[in-house]
Amino acid sequence: LVRENLRKKYREKYLLDKLKKIKAQNLNIENAFENNEIKRKIKLALEKLSPMQRKVIELKFFDGLKIKEISEITNCKEGTVKVHIFRGVHFLKEKLKNEL
Repeated sequence: LVRENLRKKYREKYLLDKLKKIKAQNLNIENAFENNEIKRKIKLALEKLSPMQRKVIELKFFDGLKIKEISEITNCKEGTVKVHIFRGVHFLKEKLKNEL
């Protein structure tokens, strides 16, 4: 009787662990799909920016460069770089606000 109860508890625990793992895997798959969808939407929105806006946004947010470094790379004044970033981010916010 004691042995049967232990087996029953072990089987229940084993099944619960399996179910948790399956649920976690499904969540990971859903999250990966969601992340890929989000990345796709961002990429499409980035393609609609002007070439300069896209370049400065990629340098700032993807490469992590500072305004001064971006200014040197693009041969633009720092103020101009800031304007491109501001306008590009504003455009992306408007474009992606309803999609994400």
